[in-house]
Amino acid sequence: MVPGNMLLITHQVNITALIGGGVSPGEMVVVRPQEDSFTVVGRLSVPSR
Repeated sequence: MVPGNMLLITHQVNITALIGGGVSPGEMVVVRPQEDSFTVVGRLSVPSR
């Protein structure tokens, strides 16, 4: 794999399976890959209008 950043857009159920916890609607999760998993390094929420 070429080093760099990657943006993935998916559904809450997939994010929950990936990080082992839930997210709020519209919330973004920033992860860093590890050998066989991911570490959450940040979360971003977009305020509703």
